Amino acid sequence: MQQEAKPATPLSIRVNHTERAQLARLAGDIGISAYVRQQLFGTGRRGHVIRRPAVETRDIAQILALLGAGEIASNLDELARAAKVGALPVLPETEKAIVDACRAVIDMRNALIAALGLKEATDDLEG
Repeated sequence: MQQEAKPATPLSIRVNHTERAQLARLAGDIGISAYVRQQLFGTGRRGHVIRRPAVETRDIAQILALLGAGEIASNLDELARAAKVGALPVLPETEKAIVDACRAVIDMRNALIAALGLKEATDDLEG
């Protein structure tokens, strides 16, 4: 009796935003999984690789500029600081939502900076 081949199991690793951006740049159009497989084993599964267009540096820079040009980040930071010192009467859930929004903006900024390779991404939110 012939045994059926079991499907391959996925392998997952955790990488930070900077590492993922670097892998995406190195992979180019072939995709990160195919790139890693090629680097580890010298082969890729060409028939199964879905080609995706490379992200244009100009587009990333424009998004970063728009994020910086708006006052969203500074307004959120002001609201978070006012809530923290009690100058803005809010419930704990509201304060948490403001802090979470600040963190989300910082994460977006850091991911864009890392994708552009400008500098090491940092967490600028205090507390």
